[in-house]
Amino acid sequence: MATEGANPNDRTQYKAPLIEGELPPSLYTLHHLFGFDSHRRSNLSYLEENEGGESLVAYLGGNALILTWLPSMRRKYIFGVDGRGVGAFVRHPSGQMFAVAEKGNDPRVYIYSYPELEVVRVLPKGTERGYSCMHFSKDGAQLATVGMAPDYMLTIWDWNAQQIVLHTKAFGQDVFKVEFSSDREGTLVTSGTGHIRFWKMAETFTGLKLQGDIGKFGKVELTDVVSFAQLPDGKVLSATENGALLLWEGNFIKMRVTRVGGAPCQPRTLKNRECKLTPTGTGLVCDKLLGPGYGDIALRETAEWFDFSNSTYIECVLGLPAEVAPYKLAVLPLDGRVAAAGDERSEVARHGSDLSEL
Repeated sequence: MATEGANPNDRTQYKAPLIEGELPPSLYTLHHLFGFDSHRRSNLSYLEENEGGESLVAYLGGNALILTWLPSMRRKYIFGVDGRGVGAFVRHPSGQMFAVAEKGNDPRVYIYSYPELEVVRVLPKGTERGYSCMHFSKDGAQLATVGMAPDYMLTIWDWNAQQIVLHTKAFGQDVFKVEFSSDREGTLVTSGTGHIRFWKMAETFTGLKLQGDIGKFGKVELTDVVSFAQLPDGKVLSATENGALLLWEGNFIKMRVTRVGGAPCQPRTLKNRECKLTPTGTGLVCDKLLGPGYGDIALRETAEWFDFSNSTYIECVLGLPAEVAPYKLAVLPLDGRVAAAGDERSEVARHGSDLSEL
């Protein structure tokens, strides 16, 4: 509900309307919000470290975005306004704002200032029932959002002007991730159930359009694509359900990374390890913890070295279940090397190479 007298085109003060029978907030004080939705994708984000040395992380729980300072566990809560929960959130590249996308009938995206936690922009009519994912462009000027069922709409926003720039259907099934390219302006990628799609904002005779090319799997088994990493030269490396990695050029597969003989490339588990990237960026040094505790209290095994300096290096390890597939992919700030992490069953773990020359 907007504050009385607010400009309907630039409303910045919102509060959730009371449901029939609900107590007004003035009559109670929130003590704690329990729970963490571990099944929600990309539900934990590191925001910053403050002057006191505390780390701020954010995650969604129920109908709220929860900001938690570690290790003190001090919390702040930003509750949903549209009544049906929060679908996604993302931090602005400047670190001075973040977007919270909601669920419900005709949900909105709310842009909050940080650290004030005040609504500064409101983005309506991007989807019908809720948002599944979103991402800011590198310069922070545009925001891409993707809706949940039934419409799965991909929307590009000029969020500062609270206007839709482009609006089209992303796919006919769930979309797990959307991401602007940090190296190629006007391009972005979406992925999800049984697909990956490569988008470009292009000028046509009828104006600016979103053109999306569906990834052609060809003879490779169709798979859900939970995550991907965009390389500086425009290639895209995507995860698969069976553990193989697919390198895309355009919307065609250039290479499929597996073990010798075609078996899936499974991530090496670094469970119960503390790992640090080396100063040269050519590998990881990992200490295996042999006993409970953390920091210098824990018993340790001799450090193990994981080298990925060779530009064609791909490490594949036998002995892990075939269903353990890479869950997260990201380009390291080290000449385009790619880091892939396993899901919760393999904990964290595979580092690969610069694939731009392949």
